[in-house]
Amino acid sequence: MPVLSTRKKNQGKCRHDNKKDRWLTRRPNLPHVSIVNDCQEVHKYLTDLNITVNNVIDINDEIIVPQLQGYNILLKERSSERSLPTEDFLDELTLKLQDYDPKTTKLADMANVSMAGFGLLKFVDAVLGYCAVFREMVRELTIMNKKINMLEQELSALGEKYDLAMKDRQILQEETEIMQRRLIAADKLISGLGSESVSCVNLCQLLFQFTSPRSEYSPCGRRWQEELKNLHVEKERLVGNCLVCAAFLSYTGPFSWEFRRSMVYDDWLEDLKVKEIPLTLPFKLEVNLSNDVEISTWNSEGLPPDELSVQNGILTTHASRFPLCIDPQEQALFWIKKREQPHNLKIVTFNDADFLKQLEIAIKYGFPVLFQDVDNYIDPVIENVLEKNIKTQGGRSFVILGDKEVDYDPKFRMYLTTKIANPSFNPAVYAKATVINYTVTVSGLEDQLLSVVVRNERYDLEEQRETLIAETSVNKNLLKDLEDSLLRELSTSTGNMLDNIELIKTLENTKTKATEGLHDSKSLQESRSLPSQGLSESERIQPKGLQESKSLPSQGPQETKSPPSRGCQESKIAIIQICQIQSVAKRGAILFFVLSDMAVVNSMYQYALSAYLGVFTYSLRKALPDTSQEKRLNNIINTLTVNVYEYGCTGIFEKHKLLFSFQITMKLEQSRGKVSQPELDFFIKGAITLEKTSVPCPAKWITAQGWEDIVKLSTDFKETFGNLPGNISSSVGEWKKWYDLDMPESVDFPSGYTDKLATFQMLLLLRCFRVDRVYRAISNYITLILGENYITPPVISLDNILDQSTPHMPVVFILSPGSDPTSDLMKLAELSLSGSGRFKYLSLGQGQERWPRSRSEADGQEAGKRLMAKKQVRG
Repeated sequence: MPVLSTRKKNQGKCRHDNKKDRWLTRRPNLPHVSIVNDCQEVHKYLTDLNITVNNVIDINDEIIVPQLQGYNILLKERSSERSLPTEDFLDELTLKLQDYDPKTTKLADMANVSMAGFGLLKFVDAVLGYCAVFREMVRELTIMNKKINMLEQELSALGEKYDLAMKDRQILQEETEIMQRRLIAADKLISGLGSESVSCVNLCQLLFQFTSPRSEYSPCGRRWQEELKNLHVEKERLVGNCLVCAAFLSYTGPFSWEFRRSMVYDDWLEDLKVKEIPLTLPFKLEVNLSNDVEISTWNSEGLPPDELSVQNGILTTHASRFPLCIDPQEQALFWIKKREQPHNLKIVTFNDADFLKQLEIAIKYGFPVLFQDVDNYIDPVIENVLEKNIKTQGGRSFVILGDKEVDYDPKFRMYLTTKIANPSFNPAVYAKATVINYTVTVSGLEDQLLSVVVRNERYDLEEQRETLIAETSVNKNLLKDLEDSLLRELSTSTGNMLDNIELIKTLENTKTKATEGLHDSKSLQESRSLPSQGLSESERIQPKGLQESKSLPSQGPQETKSPPSRGCQESKIAIIQICQIQSVAKRGAILFFVLSDMAVVNSMYQYALSAYLGVFTYSLRKALPDTSQEKRLNNIINTLTVNVYEYGCTGIFEKHKLLFSFQITMKLEQSRGKVSQPELDFFIKGAITLEKTSVPCPAKWITAQGWEDIVKLSTDFKETFGNLPGNISSSVGEWKKWYDLDMPESVDFPSGYTDKLATFQMLLLLRCFRVDRVYRAISNYITLILGENYITPPVISLDNILDQSTPHMPVVFILSPGSDPTSDLMKLAELSLSGSGRFKYLSLGQGQERWPRSRSEADGQEAGKRLMAKKQVRG
C-alpha cells in the first residue's frame, strides 16, 4: 500500500502538455503502446469504464487521472458486496498483466519515451507488487479473523461473567448496607438491653445470630436481670407472701396503723418464721400487692405517699368487696373524687331522694358511685349490690335493687365513706364490705402540711414538686407501656429482629424514658427523704425561743472533692430551707392530733382536717414576716400554736381547757424526746397492779397508794429513782418536812432530787406524795414550757371568730343554760355589715326546713348577707 500510494501521487503529476504524449497515444503500434493498453485493461477492469485502446487516451482527462489517484483496491466493487479482494480477484488481475514483466521493461526507457507512460508503468508495477503482498495478507487476515472470532467468543463469555460479578457485587453492596444497619441496630439493642440486664452473649445468640459479640459489651446484671433473679426467688417464696397478702386484704382494713403494723409484722410474720414457711424478707406489702407505677399514679391523684395511705389505696382498689372507708379527715373522699371523676362519678348520700335512681344508672352503665357521709346505719336496699349478689340468666348478668332487676356492668364500682372516727356498724357490714381505716397518721399529715407551708413560703419549690410528682407518674406509666410493648415485640417478632424498626424505636424510647423516670424518681425521693433526714437533726433547726430542736448545721459532711456547682449549691440551700420548713409542718401535725385526741374526753370534740387546714393557713397569713427565715418560722410556729390553742378552747368546756393545754405540752415535749411514753403512762395511771409491794413503808404519813407508786417509780426508772425508797427511809424527817408544805411544788425536793430530775420527772415524784398539788404543778409546768398564756383561757371574741370564718364554713354555737349569743351576734352584724336588713334570723324546728333552705340559698347569692339559724340542742 505505501508503494501504491506513492505511485498515485506520481500519477497526479502527469500532464500531457507536450505533443509527444498526445502523439504517443494516437500511435498504437509503437513498442510501449502495449504497456498503455495493459494499464487501460487494469483500469477498465477496476472501474468498469468503457475506454478502449482505439480511443484517444488523454492522460490529462479530468476523469481518468482522479480515478487512478482515488482508486483503492480495498474498496468494494460497485457490483459486488465483498469488502476485501479475494484470491480469485488477485489471480484474475495478475493474469491480465501476465505479459507485463517489469524486469524486462525499463522504466528509464519509458521515461524517455513518455512521462505519462512512465507514470502508468510505475502504477502498474505498484499494483502487481500490491497483489503479491496482499495475497499473503489475505491468508494471514483469515487466520487473524478466526482468532478474532475466538477472542470475541471469549470476550462474550467474560462479559457474561462480568455481568454476573456485577450482580454479585450489587447484592454484596446491598447486604453490606443491611449489615451496617443491623450493626447499628445491634449496638442500640446491646447498649439498650444491656442496661436492662440482658447479657451480650445471650443477646447475640438469641437475637442477632452473631458468633463473635463485640468485646466492648460485657455481660452485666441490671434491672431486668435483678427482676429475673427476684422472680425466681419470689417463686420459691410465693406461698408465704400470698398467705400474708391474703390475710392483709381480708382482716387488717378496719384497724389503726399501729395495730395493723403490729398484726402483720410482729404476729403473722413471726408465726410464719416459726413454722418455716418460705417468705420474702424484709416483707413489704406494697411490693407484693402493687407497683411503683400504680403508687405514683395514686400520689398524683392526691393520695398521701405514707405507708398507711398506700396500704389503704391497695385495700380500696384490690379488695374483692366494695370499700367502706372510715374517713374522719376526708382524705379518701378527696382521693376517690379525683380518681373517679373522669369516669363520670356519681356522688350521692342515703338522704338523697333519688339515690336509688342514680345507683341504678351507675350499675347499668358501669359508672362509679360514691356514698358519702354514711353513718352507722346502711340502707338494706343496697344489700345485694354490697354483697355483689350478681345473678346470670340467659347470658345476662343482673342484680336485684329493691324490686327491680338491673343489668350489671362489670365496670361498676361503689365506694362508701363515713366521717365517724369510731363507727358502730352492724357486724354483718364487715362481712359484706371491706372496711378501711383512713384515719390520718402523723407522717402523712406532715407531708400534707409541708406542702401547704412550702406553697405559702416557697411557691416555686412546691410547684416544682407537684410537677415532678405528675411527671414521675406519667413517665412511670409510659415506661411500663413501653416495656410491655418491647417485650411484646421481642416475643412476636418474626425474621431478623435487627430489621424490626419498631423494636429499635421502642427500645430507644424505653431507655430514654427509663433514664428520665430514674432521674425524676431520684429527685422526687430526695424531695421526700432529705427533709426527713434533716428531721433527725431537726432539734438543731427549730427556733431557739421554743427550743423544739437543736440547730441544723449549715453544711453536712462533704464527700465530694470538687467544689459544688451553683445549681448544686442552690439545691442544697433549697433542701436546708425545706428541712427548716418541715419544723412548721411537724408542729402543725402534733397540734392536730392534740385536737383529735380530745374526742376521747368528750365525743363532741370532733375536728375535721379541712377545718384545721383553715386554721393552719390562717396562721401562715397572720404570722409576722421577717427577712430571716429562722425568725419567720419562729413567728409561724408561735402564731400557729396560739391560734390552735384559741381555736380548741373555743369549742371545749371550761373544765377541759387546762387538760387541753397539758396535752399540747406533753405532745411537744415527747416530740423533743424530753418525755418518754412510759413516764407519761406512769403519770396518768400510777401503780395499778393488784399485787402489793413487799417493801415496807417507812412512815405512816405516806399513803398506801403513794408508797406503791414510789416503789413502782423506782422499779420502772431505776437510773433516776432506783434509790428513792431507801433515801426516803433514811431521810424520813426531811421528806416529812417537805410533804407538810402548803405548796411543795414550788420548793426544792429533799436529798438533791431537784438537781437530778428533769422538769416532768419532778411531776412524777410530786404525784407519789401530793396528788392534790398535781393540778397546780401542771399549771406551773405548762407556764414553764409554753408560757402563761396557755393556762389562761382566752375570752371568746366574735370578731376573731368572724375573721377566721369563711363563706363556706358555718359557725355553730352550742348553748348552755343562761347563755345566748344572739344579741352579741346582732351587734356584730350591725357593725360589720354596715346596714340593717342584711342579718337574717331563723328558728329551726320540725317541718320548717324548706323555708330556711330557700332563704339561705337566695340570700347566700347576695354579697355580705349573714344568716343565723337557731336550734335548741338537748343532750
